[in-house]
Amino acid sequence: MNRAFFFLLAWGAVLGLGLTLSGSSCGPKHVTGEYDVQGSTGATTASVTFASPTNSASQTIGVSLPWTYSFPASITEGPYLGTYVYLAAQNESGSGSVTVTIKEDGNIVQQRETLPGSSVPVTVFGTF
Repeated sequence: MNRAFFFLLAWGAVLGLGLTLSGSSCGPKHVTGEYDVQGSTGATTASVTFASPTNSASQTIGVSLPWTYSFPASITEGPYLGTYVYLAAQNESGSGSVTVTIKEDGNIVQQRETLPGSSVPVTVFGTF
């Protein structure tokens, strides 16, 4: 076999791989997002602020812990900008600690915890 045949064969493989890879990054990839607020012993209520899927802020005062909110989301893929996520919680119980978690398809993306007994809000945010 000659060099031209191998060149054409190799060029075809590169072109086919390029088409396959470029097709995988077209548009958003849909995922399930989840906000989760947990309280340790003594932390039973919290003030929670979060970004809804439409990027408008919502606030819920005095939720019982644990608290979870699931929503449809999209992750950043190619030129598409993914879903903005924001979650903050303030311990209203006076004891215990509060942990806030953002998950993407069940996997933890970000997580933070307050100091025990602290009323300082804890915040996590970003983009899927």
